[in-house]
Amino acid sequence: MKFTLVSLLLVSLFAARSFAIPVAERVRMTTEHVDLLVILAPEGTNLLQLVVRDEDRRTNHFATNAVLVVAEAAKLSVPDGFADLGPAGSDLWVLPASQNTQLLYLGVSGEDLPLPPQPLDVFVRRIEGASHLAIWQFDGLGGIDVGVNSRDGLTDADRLTPNVGGHAHHNFGFTTNGYATVWMQARATVGGTNAWSPETPVLFAVEPVPLVPAEPATLMATGLEPEGSLRLELRGTPETRYRLERSSDLKAWEPVEEVVAGAAAVTVLTPLPGSAAQWCFRAVTP
Repeated sequence: MKFTLVSLLLVSLFAARSFAIPVAERVRMTTEHVDLLVILAPEGTNLLQLVVRDEDRRTNHFATNAVLVVAEAAKLSVPDGFADLGPAGSDLWVLPASQNTQLLYLGVSGEDLPLPPQPLDVFVRRIEGASHLAIWQFDGLGGIDVGVNSRDGLTDADRLTPNVGGHAHHNFGFTTNGYATVWMQARATVGGTNAWSPETPVLFAVEPVPLVPAEPATLMATGLEPEGSLRLELRGTPETRYRLERSSDLKAWEPVEEVVAGAAAVTVLTPLPGSAAQWCFRAVTP
């Protein structure tokens, strides 16, 4: 088995840096025009990156440096005839596709991609938190076209498809208040092959929110045991349960085990299967 410890260390250090900013210190987006913007990775590779774009201030932020606020004024009741959004009369916090100056105006954009015109896929991979998420547009006939709905499980069909060079707004609906981390991934064709962004956590604060949310965990690879197991250190919010996952390609992730964070770093030993040249690890809240 070929195994590169340095590569795993780099992945772990990047994850730690990405998640290092506490929620209270992140840039809060409340009533701005904000886009989830897909760009080419700054390293000049064929990888994509999903960032939070403050259109009012013409500024990009790493997704892990921002929190998108869904104000209490966004709270509505689901009307009859819209079962995809929940039972009639149930609560739904909606960021609308048409601009409301009291709420965040959220879009999805591929405007800055220097690529030929083509569909751009933005997938919703998973959601951490109590809320379900629906993303839709009205169809002009009194109904809705739902692009994403976590109620029936998330698959490759749960995606938004703005064009490269284009910009689109949708309705984003959350079923309960609290923090919801929506993991998203972009795909486009670069140089004749599929290019992907990493799965990117976009944090939404659906008000009212708890005063102290659980922070994402950080992982650090610290060495190899004599029998070949990888030694990891996990740090997170004490008493919070995290799921350790691994991947050989940063696209498909498989669960390894669940770990409860403590006041100090928790050491985890995990075997390294011989079916891949390199494994990457992450810790997520189930």
